[in-house]
Amino acid sequence: LYLNGLTVLDATAASGIADASGRHLHLDGLRSLDVSTATALAKREGESLSLDGLTSLDASTARALSTWDQSEYGWGGVHELSLNGLASLSADVAGALATWNGGSRLSLSGLTSVDAVTAAALFNRNPDDGFRGELFLDGITTLDAETARAFAAGTGSHLSLNGVRALDAETAHALSGWAGSSLSLNGVTALDTETARALAQQRGGHVFLNGITALDEETARALSSLVGRRLTLNGIAALDAETARALSLLRVSDLSLDGVTALDAETARALSSFAGTGLHLNGVTTLDAETAFALSTWKMAKGRKSILYLNGVMALDTTTAYALSQWQGFRLDLNGLTSLDERTARGLATWNGRYLFLNGVTTLDAATATALSSFNGDKISLKGLVASGEPWAPLFEKCSCNVTFGPL
Repeated sequence: LYLNGLTVLDATAASGIADASGRHLHLDGLRSLDVSTATALAKREGESLSLDGLTSLDASTARALSTWDQSEYGWGGVHELSLNGLASLSADVAGALATWNGGSRLSLSGLTSVDAVTAAALFNRNPDDGFRGELFLDGITTLDAETARAFAAGTGSHLSLNGVRALDAETAHALSGWAGSSLSLNGVTALDTETARALAQQRGGHVFLNGITALDEETARALSSLVGRRLTLNGIAALDAETARALSLLRVSDLSLDGVTALDAETARALSSFAGTGLHLNGVTTLDAETAFALSTWKMAKGRKSILYLNGVMALDTTTAYALSQWQGFRLDLNGLTSLDERTARGLATWNGRYLFLNGVTTLDAATATALSSFNGDKISLKGLVASGEPWAPLFEKCSCNVTFGPL
């Protein structure tokens, strides 16, 4: 419900709106909020409450808002409180907001700076008081080591600092203590070796560094000691074999390089030493047989539930399909393909993996469907073939695996 034209709201009207607002309520036209109105709004059922027009907030009102508890209503998805209009935040107000544990996302991206005391108040170390959800502070452009250390001591699950443009080694080292599930630093455009080495001490989570557009071998090697769930470097457009070889030393489960648009055989072979289970190369648009075969040697993939993402590849010839089918992995994603011929389908069907995703294919003839039906894995996903159109299922009646169709 969008009510952004409202500029004033009292508690009585807020109660009425709260009862009928549905999943999402936007009140971005409000410039002020008192305790009684905040208390009324906090009684609503729903997934999100946006108050981005507020430019100031006192501790009592913040505490009233923090009583909004969605856990009892059974709403799925993210429960978000958005206060992106706040340009400043005192430690008292931060501490009051930190008590909001009925939701999962607090957005304060209007703040351009936060000091260490306020940062510590946002993430109170008492598990009963500290905010445990996702905290978005994307308006902050600079970060010092003291404030980073206060953030790193927090109890939250995700910390987003996408406005920070640069990190020095001391600040990176302080921030590496963050123990949440993810850390987003997409505004950082460059890393030197020392800073990369300091940041790589972060353990266990997903680190987003999508602002990095280039990485040399030395810096990649410094970053390679990172241990965690995933490293996302989707800003890198070009990758040479030496840098790829250094990145392959990473001890993360997933490596995302979706910005890379071209891959040669030497670089693919270097990446094949990666010891994780997810390799994301969705920016690569073309693939030749030599490069496909090099990728198929991804060493640590054999016997593990590994996934190769190549959703940017728009066409595949027969030789390349057979080369790619040598990969001993678990799931292969080729959702960028919009069509398949019989010979290419037969090549893909020789792959010994379990899950084959071809959701971009919008039409198949009988011969191609028959060729694809020889796949011996668990599932072929063809959600681009809309079930309400052609009767696709009969074409796969001889397939031993589960075949799923659209709509997407």
